[in-house]
Amino acid sequence: MKDGNNSRTGQWLLLLLLLSLLPGWAGIAEAVPFPDTTLVLKGSSWDDQPHGWVDVIPTGGLYGISGMDVSFRHSSLMLDLYTSYHGGPEVVAGSLVTHPADLFIDLGLDGTFDYAVALSGHDFNATPVTAGTLYDVGSSVLTTSADYFEGHPVRNYYGEAWDNPWDGTGEAVPVPVAFETGTPLSDTGLSWLATTGPGDPGYHVSLSIALNDLGPGHLGPLGLLWSSAHCANDVMAAQVVPTPEPATMFLVGSGLIGIAALGKKRLSKPSTDGSKIEIQEKGKEVMRHEGSRRMSL
Repeated sequence: MKDGNNSRTGQWLLLLLLLSLLPGWAGIAEAVPFPDTTLVLKGSSWDDQPHGWVDVIPTGGLYGISGMDVSFRHSSLMLDLYTSYHGGPEVVAGSLVTHPADLFIDLGLDGTFDYAVALSGHDFNATPVTAGTLYDVGSSVLTTSADYFEGHPVRNYYGEAWDNPWDGTGEAVPVPVAFETGTPLSDTGLSWLATTGPGDPGYHVSLSIALNDLGPGHLGPLGLLWSSAHCANDVMAAQVVPTPEPATMFLVGSGLIGIAALGKKRLSKPSTDGSKIEIQEKGKEVMRHEGSRRMSL
């Protein structure tokens, strides 16, 4: 019986060891690249007439977005954005200055943005926000590129609208570029670094969002929107679905298989005590049989 207990104890310890390795193994997740294929409706500050759908409004390639990499590690959404925008204030002309646009998250793909990451420190109505912080903006007023540029005395083109694929209307709507108020949730570790090398877009923006901050155990679809700068000269949208990492699935599966095998083994292998009882019962039966045979003689 002691050997059996030691065997089961060893199996449980092995299972616990596998589960303890889960954080390290689950951290290895392959990023999924999303190219920039979203079109933006070109507008101008001096009239209300659209000037056609384009991939990016050229201004020397300053605000272009080349793509986004998405991965899920340690229950976090990892984003890597690639842009030619340096991430600082940019004087377009005269008093017209643009800043980095905020990153918006549509939870559930219903056309409404529920969360946002401030990619620059800004304030509206004397309410400052901190760059790199995730905010709940479900009840916030969202500032659009048209709010910045339409009617501005400086004549300039900008991204006026986009076709939101999640609102179900199929109509062009203003591009949100900043939020006015929100509830701060967590720091995303935002970094905006210059890149070097052939073919590099110029700048690499990276951040990490804890999925629990989007709702406990959230594994539903997400819509991501980023328009580089307040001018929205380029718009990038991606639809993703958080999934457990393969390592997580493997370890959980291994654990369930191990538990099932252990339980089966315990049911199929008779215990030492059970064997003794069975032998004793057979012994009693033999003794009763012998006693009956002698009485009949």
